[in-house]
Amino acid sequence: MKNEIKTTVVSIIYILSHNDATAWAKIFEELNVELENDYEAALSSLRSVFGGAGSFTDLVLHKNKVPLTQENNELYALKNKLYNLLKVELAKINSHKK
Repeated sequence: MKNEIKTTVVSIIYILSHNDATAWAKIFEELNVELENDYEAALSSLRSVFGGAGSFTDLVLHKNKVPLTQENNELYALKNKLYNLLKVELAKINSHKK
């Protein structure tokens, strides 16, 4: 599952960096590196980007104040995929700790 999570994160970085969401792209680049250094901590950090107001969940890509439909649809699918992968992986890790 680690490879699928990393692949999804790389796809998110690509779409963010190519659509002027550089601050978010940088966050995901750092978390992608963290996946190699401290996998479990990185999973928790990735999960945390989905919570609260102004979170990654709320991000909508724009160009000249116009939402980018195709890019947002792709990003939405990647958000859902990553969230679901994290949910499964964190549940698996937590069940092994008990």
